[in-house]
Amino acid sequence: MGMTVPLEPNSSADSLGPRVLPVCAHFEECGGCQFQNLSIADYQGWKEKSVREIIEKGGVCPSLWHKPVFVPEKTRRRVTFSAIKQGGIVTTGFHRHRSHDIVSIAHCHLILPSLQTVLEKMPVAFAPVLHEKVEVDVFLQDVDGKIDCVITGLPSTGARQTENLAKLAEGLGLARISLVTREGAQPETYIDIHPVQKMSGKLSVLIPPAAFLQPSGEGEAALVAAVNKGLSSLKGSKNKIADLFSGCGTFAGPLLERGFVLAVEEDGKMVEVLQKAARANGRLTVQQRDLFKEPVGPRELTGYHAVLLDPPRAGAREQALKLAKSAVPIVIYVSCNPQSFARDAKILTEGGYHFESLQIVDQFIWSSHVEIVGVFCRKT
Repeated sequence: MGMTVPLEPNSSADSLGPRVLPVCAHFEECGGCQFQNLSIADYQGWKEKSVREIIEKGGVCPSLWHKPVFVPEKTRRRVTFSAIKQGGIVTTGFHRHRSHDIVSIAHCHLILPSLQTVLEKMPVAFAPVLHEKVEVDVFLQDVDGKIDCVITGLPSTGARQTENLAKLAEGLGLARISLVTREGAQPETYIDIHPVQKMSGKLSVLIPPAAFLQPSGEGEAALVAAVNKGLSSLKGSKNKIADLFSGCGTFAGPLLERGFVLAVEEDGKMVEVLQKAARANGRLTVQQRDLFKEPVGPRELTGYHAVLLDPPRAGAREQALKLAKSAVPIVIYVSCNPQSFARDAKILTEGGYHFESLQIVDQFIWSSHVEIVGVFCRKT
């Protein structure tokens, strides 16, 4: 979970491969895609090579490298656009590279068709809502066909503005609109037309505004498949599994098919929605806990058959130290940062775990971001 951390290529961009014509007309000015001017083969080869180098440089190496999964374009289900109204005209798009200027974007090759439809309508639909020369960020997320919208930077609203937001939701086909009116504030929902609900396995979860989901459904499916592959030695449906940094249940839901799941998460909103979902599933237990300050210890993990952890980009050093002293047979580590993953993987291997395998899942086409899934088994 959390934002991804870019890989750092050791060579200049020109050495990564011959240039090709970018598919996007905005490539030269938009601050989004970094590597559209590489062939797909060169781009994918560079990404796999970079991950391998980072892992091996960290002093660890899996026994098996699975074939990488590369998620194609037009699959991104979450995106944040910038928007501003000047002289009554609304510009929507992304910031120019290393600039505060907004590049007007009419078409994005990354996002789902449902979000592309919203993007095309935004300049007209947002005109009554925006204040002159006040820039806002517009977060959109397609959650199982329902589009959630969070607008950051829009001044506080009155009755007329609420009416404008209702028309905005209707015109763009949005399920919900929430506002963040001041820095550091939580999103406050103003328009709520349809429940924003996500199925994770057989677990149904009401998703809070702007909640973190994996960037694409295809990427999420690949990550879940890699986790299930790593747990294939667990037989039956009565296993005990801990899901650490569980978020809104991306992995907890599918894990319920293998047994009883303890989902541990710090974010109060996430914990609240998971607890509501748990009432309909007696195999799920939810615990609110700051795993950086209070990692789950070996004694608490007695009797558990597996632990899955999906920390933010900083990794989970303190939790890895506790796991290294535990007797848990299988540890699955999902990471968005190969550097912190390699550090924590070394802690696990030095604690007696065998680094069985690693799966690369690239759901960030044309960028330097990546997800990986490592499988560790306690040596017997």
